[in-house]
Amino acid sequence: MVEPIDPSKPMEPDRQLTPDDILRYWEEKGAKAECELCGHSGWRAHNEKGGYSAYLPIRTELSWRGSNETQHPVIFLSCDKCGNVRLINRVFVLSWLRNIKIDE
Repeated sequence: MVEPIDPSKPMEPDRQLTPDDILRYWEEKGAKAECELCGHSGWRAHNEKGGYSAYLPIRTELSWRGSNETQHPVIFLSCDKCGNVRLINRVFVLSWLRNIKIDE
């Protein structure tokens, strides 16, 4: 079981994820490897610095302060056949891995 995410605890944002980490996470969660659009099972990870991570900009509008933009860490995968994109919240994968390592 994965512990709830505590935003006050650092999540090792620079930890290097491997393709095996991602596959193990998918298996644990019961995710299908096949693409939702074309059924192909080959995925390409678009990574930054070898860590299988990208940052999704999130913009919020504050009426009296203007705009505020933050970046959220995600694992960015695209289907090798049709280009369909999957985004996985990297914080959840890191939390899951941290708990797996404790249990091993």
